[in-house]
Amino acid sequence: MTGWTLLTDAYGPADEIPELLAAASSNDPAAWEELWGRLCHQGTVSSASYAAVPILAELVLRSKPVGYNQALALAAAIIGSEDGPEKSETIRHRYAADVGEMRRFAEQNLGHARSDVEFVYGLQTVLSFDGVSVWKNHLESIADGEVGLECPNCEQFILVALDGTTQYQSEANESIMHSPPAPADPDRLAPAAAHMYSLALTHERADVAESMLRLFGAVTCPACGHRYDIASALNE
Repeated sequence: MTGWTLLTDAYGPADEIPELLAAASSNDPAAWEELWGRLCHQGTVSSASYAAVPILAELVLRSKPVGYNQALALAAAIIGSEDGPEKSETIRHRYAADVGEMRRFAEQNLGHARSDVEFVYGLQTVLSFDGVSVWKNHLESIADGEVGLECPNCEQFILVALDGTTQYQSEANESIMHSPPAPADPDRLAPAAAHMYSLALTHERADVAESMLRLFGAVTCPACGHRYDIASALNE
């Protein structure tokens, strides 16, 4: 039995978490909102968050495949969080069986995504279970349509459009025009990126796949001319 009174959530003692989990299992929207606030508050997790993982896994495995699953998304956010009392890799190891089952469920759910945006967030869930730190934090840039970067050479900040268009931007009263990113070669992608790209093609998400190649590509700084990989800039 979990000693919830000995654990803490974002607001203090976690004694209300079991009741909230029970309500959430009946698809109570208010309970899910409260659980997100208590167990993954702005990405920060606590001891109660970790204790909730097996229960969330049970809810996931009892559910039908769907594009967005609340229990799955919350469990992935907890597992992937880098702002908690323990390292993400420690938590993935502790709950390895649950993580493995949820990860398989998350990949199966991709086929049920109702839109490109839902598909991207579904992929991000998969990456959280895999522990692919850069893309689990930044793949959502595809859903946003742009990614913010700081040149590692001169620190010029730019917003890079991922639709292949030239980006125009005004920063500090200085007009900046820069070319779209050079797409990555799909035959030379790193394993995690290659798997994401393959999933996008498999599920006929052509626009997502094209945006991925740009996100995995390189840009040239409009201020100093330095060329750099987007992934390396995001991983700084």
